[in-house]
Amino acid sequence: MRTGWNAGGALFSALKDPVYNGNEEVAFIATLKAGTGDATSANNTGVWSNTGGPLHLVAREGFQAPGCAAGTNFREFHADRVARSGWRGAARQAHAGHGRRDHGE
Repeated sequence: MRTGWNAGGALFSALKDPVYNGNEEVAFIATLKAGTGDATSANNTGVWSNTGGPLHLVAREGFQAPGCAAGTNFREFHADRVARSGWRGAARQAHAGHGRRDHGE
């Protein structure tokens, strides 16, 4: 699979079903192949979307959750949350290192 799209040079190893919002925007959860680029088992899952422009990383496991205290990192993402509310909901409702938090948009 392709590298890039802010994947830290890693290869995508799995893509979940994308969510389409009817406005030419999609979001999906993807797993990166650990050991490629900067992907490890601690940071190999993320949410990508083309909302607002080209396809880009929205949130990634092990990365800082915006709007939260330093060291509060994303831990996991849930496809049902992406399906219900797109990438904003997935990022907002993601589990973080210090418990479940609202991480803003």
